[in-house]
Amino acid sequence: MSLPLELQTLRSRVGLVESRHLEVFRVEGVRAFEAVDAAFPQRVFLQDAQVTQTLLLADDATIVADVQVARDDEAFFLLCEVRPGLEAEALVRAHLGTDQVTVQPLAPTHAVWSVHGPWAWEFLGEAVGQEIIGQPYLSLQHVAGLTCFRGGKTGEFGYDLLIPHAEVEPTLARLREAGRHYELGPLSLEALDRAALENWFFSVRFEGLWPWSPIELQLQWRLWHHKHAYRGAAAIARKQAEGPRQRLTVLSAEAPMAVHAPVVLDRERIGEVLLSAPGSAGRGHLAWAMLDTPVAVAGLQVQVGEVSARTVSPPTMQNESLGIDPNKHSFRYGRRPQ
Repeated sequence: MSLPLELQTLRSRVGLVESRHLEVFRVEGVRAFEAVDAAFPQRVFLQDAQVTQTLLLADDATIVADVQVARDDEAFFLLCEVRPGLEAEALVRAHLGTDQVTVQPLAPTHAVWSVHGPWAWEFLGEAVGQEIIGQPYLSLQHVAGLTCFRGGKTGEFGYDLLIPHAEVEPTLARLREAGRHYELGPLSLEALDRAALENWFFSVRFEGLWPWSPIELQLQWRLWHHKHAYRGAAAIARKQAEGPRQRLTVLSAEAPMAVHAPVVLDRERIGEVLLSAPGSAGRGHLAWAMLDTPVAVAGLQVQVGEVSARTVSPPTMQNESLGIDPNKHSFRYGRRPQ
């Protein structure tokens, strides 16, 4: 399926993808909490079944992994997306250490399949279990022999299913059978990353962001200012003390904006384009640019090469999921939101 058709599926119906890019680890042991809490810059004092979004950093505070930490009783799941070319298990073990904890990679025993779209909740409620319909954002639950994590970085409803290998084919059969009533379609990793770009979700696969820290990337909400011992903390502290000189900002234009093109305001260079893509359904073009902090605000008319652009507040589109109430609406029975 072409990328525009995948995005249409993602934005209006339900899409299914095998999430090989998502590597899952289970951390157990008498000091599991202490090990996990020390590894990450975010606070991980979680209630059972709660999930938080955080990062793994290099010593210079650049991002090497995008991680969701999920508490499961006294153990933790780590859902990791690592920078291409790096090895997830090695990163996890290096940051956690191994004293009094067990780090178990789940790829040998489980697969991850993900469901995204404005009707994903109803579809999974029918195919897997009604419990999923009411599952809160950033939580996990065990249902029908699977572990379901609700998260997603597309702006639509999103669920990651951790499935034992022996249950993969029966589960996919159930999903595809129920999917006949939801116009279920395949998705690719490229479609997920494009949707993330449109909705201001960080992806560790965005190569243009690799040289930057969470401070410039506006990801400080994934840090906790009381923590000072994780890898990269010293570099973060220096950047916070100095204040960010540049900050990631979204641009919108009617024509394509080239990556690495300078951004100019009143004939003065104020930054550079890092990422660029056409908007969904032919709605112009968008870019992420690193701009000087004093002008990293919405509403400015700027020049990107020969292209006139405007700085805007993300997200750049109105997601259909925002207008859907599971208590009122249904794709399955033909009652779509008006």
